[in-house]
Amino acid sequence: MASLTLTDDDAGSEGVDHYKVFVSVNTMPGTDPAADSYQTVSSAGTQDIDLASLVNGPVVPSDGDSVIFTVVAFDAAHNASSPSGNDSTMVTWDQQGPNQPTGLTFVDNPDSNTMSYYWDDQSGDPDLDHFEAYYNKDTEPTTTEYGYHSTYTKTYRGNNLIRGTGKILDVLGVEDGDTVFIKVYAVDKFGNWSEAATVSAVYSLSNTTNN
Repeated sequence: MASLTLTDDDAGSEGVDHYKVFVSVNTMPGTDPAADSYQTVSSAGTQDIDLASLVNGPVVPSDGDSVIFTVVAFDAAHNASSPSGNDSTMVTWDQQGPNQPTGLTFVDNPDSNTMSYYWDDQSGDPDLDHFEAYYNKDTEPTTTEYGYHSTYTKTYRGNNLIRGTGKILDVLGVEDGDTVFIKVYAVDKFGNWSEAATVSAVYSLSNTTNN
């Protein structure tokens, strides 16, 4: 999957109906809808291009390959624009995961019946897109077996777990003495996942943290 931002300030005045994003690896893509690999998008803006599901066949880059995208505008009568240099862009394909989240800390706050968790700021990584966090009671969560899951933006660094209907502690059914686990992954804009950072803490009358 690749994410592209299409800008076309003249789309309305030019009668643009949709776009075809043609894709190739290490060479300029052709722009023949009958033969060349492409994905149709309905409007400008940020668009996810699924390289595995392109019309006329997938494009499968290797780590470090140049993936080239050429955008062609079409009107409602299927007339195509003439691609120019401004209609193409290139990205270097990255299959390496981002750095593992660091500084993951999790503590019990017995005076307020809450728990606090946080990790180091990684928003300076230009490839970082978001975090995936998995929560569970008593056993370490996985990406398929967990009690609660949430997706956080790249600038997110943590929060408090509080009691209440629909809140994580209540969803997990946490009681005094239970161990709560958090597992966090960083995910880059190419969809690569980091190694997990995992931490646990006991919800109790005393602060206990286990890394």
